[in-house]
Amino acid sequence: MTLTQLEIFSLAVELSLPNAEHPRYVKKPLSPLVKRQVGLAVLHQRQSSPATLAFIKLAESLDYR
Repeated sequence: MTLTQLEIFSLAVELSLPNAEHPRYVKKPLSPLVKRQVGLAVLHQRQSSPATLAFIKLAESLDYR
């Protein structure tokens, strides 16, 4: 892959890209696949927002191993 002087290259999580195809973005799979580990910390769950609690519940339900 070669880049011209005005092109920018970056890696981004697929879910952070717009849903619809866009001429400014090119999506290509990584080879080999890359696994990521994400950590989440909150001071007190009882003080967390409903959105945070929902995210924790979803994350705990995922089979990531």
